[in-house]
Amino acid sequence: MVKKFLTLTILLASFLGATTIEQIKSSGVIRIGVRDNFPPFGKKNEDGIFEGFEVNLAKAIVNKIFGNSVKIEFSGIKLGDRVDALTQNRLDMVLALFSKKKEREAKVDFSLPYLSEDFSVLSHKDSGIKKMGDLNDKKILFIPGTEVDKFLDKARLNVKKVECANNADCLSKLDDGSGDAFVRTNITLFQLTLLSGNYKVVIPTLGAFSYIGVGMQKNSDSLKEAVNNAILALSKEGFFKKEYDHTFEPFYKGTLDKKYILLDDLYNSIYSK
Repeated sequence: MVKKFLTLTILLASFLGATTIEQIKSSGVIRIGVRDNFPPFGKKNEDGIFEGFEVNLAKAIVNKIFGNSVKIEFSGIKLGDRVDALTQNRLDMVLALFSKKKEREAKVDFSLPYLSEDFSVLSHKDSGIKKMGDLNDKKILFIPGTEVDKFLDKARLNVKKVECANNADCLSKLDDGSGDAFVRTNITLFQLTLLSGNYKVVIPTLGAFSYIGVGMQKNSDSLKEAVNNAILALSKEGFFKKEYDHTFEPFYKGTLDKKYILLDDLYNSIYSK
């Protein structure tokens, strides 16, 4: 009778689009979506093995919850497919720079954030841009479809917005004078400074913080609670600072300071007893 009830519970959870801990234990596999082409967060190496910060975090979270009893099945995921992969029950969790947004939270659940990100400003080293007010009367490059477009409108700056197709196109337009500055997330722009000594993140933070968490299927309450507890436990153990030293520091060459992305101090202030 107990076994039949457990089976019925698992089937019902699948039908409702919720992943339970019991369901994962029963299957022996947890399906996790990560980036496969965006180091240092996630990538596939030459041997086809996933590696990077979010891959390491996923392994640490699963180990905290399940020990060695569950196998992780990693899948590379495109940014535009993160919500659908969860709602269509193709994945149990997503760790792929998945920031919490109201429209997303209506469809999927999020854990406590494990990283923060903000918009930054990239320009030439001699641009003279140092603060947000310096962007007035400037040509600001941005990629359509990103949150930067909305942010620039809300900021009420007197700027001319110039669209570009991708990072490479934005850099090209920055070089040829089509734009004076490029606004995107600090995680991306600090990477671009490594391409050329001509560029600099002239404004590291614009105060438009967003928080990146583990995405899960809606109503996955037991899994969400376990993931939250795992994140807090890992923070107390120094996991995030160690991973910063191991993954972010070597990749960003010291340009992206941990204070812009790590949340250990926030955990300590909110959750310490």
